[in-house]
Amino acid sequence: MKTGKKRQLHRIIFLSIIFGIFSIFYFLVQELKSEEFIENNNVSINKTDLSKRAETNYISKGIEGRKIPVILQNPQLPSGCESAAAVMLLNAYGILADKEEFANALPLCELEWHNGKKYACHPSEAFVGSPYSGAYGVFSEAVVKTMQEFIDQSGRDILAENISGASEEEILEYLNQGIPVCIWITMDLKKISYKNGWYLKYGNTYTNEYFEWPGGEHCVLLTGYEKDIVTVHDPLKGKINYTRSIFFERYKDMGSQAVILAEDL
Repeated sequence: MKTGKKRQLHRIIFLSIIFGIFSIFYFLVQELKSEEFIENNNVSINKTDLSKRAETNYISKGIEGRKIPVILQNPQLPSGCESAAAVMLLNAYGILADKEEFANALPLCELEWHNGKKYACHPSEAFVGSPYSGAYGVFSEAVVKTMQEFIDQSGRDILAENISGASEEEILEYLNQGIPVCIWITMDLKKISYKNGWYLKYGNTYTNEYFEWPGGEHCVLLTGYEKDIVTVHDPLKGKINYTRSIFFERYKDMGSQAVILAEDL
């Protein structure tokens, strides 16, 4: 009898342990399902977390919903980052263009020698050198004009707008509205090196005004951001993240140059 009671007691203890394990497992499964439901349906009892999630999703959907392609400048355009970035922005709005078409449409300015001095135009007027060679580059003013030519040819009511001088907060607000930004920085976010330059020529007038070329000049398409990073379509690297603070520091170093496309004119 004592042996039978012991066996029965052991059986009860064993079943209790099994039931306890099952209960814990069931509870965990239900918790996971609940979390999955919350995530999939943007449900949150924490208003702060919900606000952050909504902001992130809005930026992601607003930008990525435009189906922005990744266009690399190489091998055709070793100095054509501006053309690649501009075409990515045009394509995001359904305007057909390719990087070489855009590079060919840009105004060009060749370096020349005059009275022992090297001359060229200002990069805001035209591309100094050629996008097809290891030359210099072009600034936002000339890029905006060329982009508008492609837009006008498409028949769309869109304005290529030069927003140079915009603050970091203003740039990020464009992203909040689902508007990607073509923006000038430096390659790999390195500090600008001033090693080359030329005297400026305006039309047929040779001046004594010297222009220092910002070495490492680069142009990318800014498509998103978070607290400490920004996401860009980089013509040299593809879709990549950069440190937000350094990114906007280089943006300022490059004269705070930026371009957007404005719809619904």
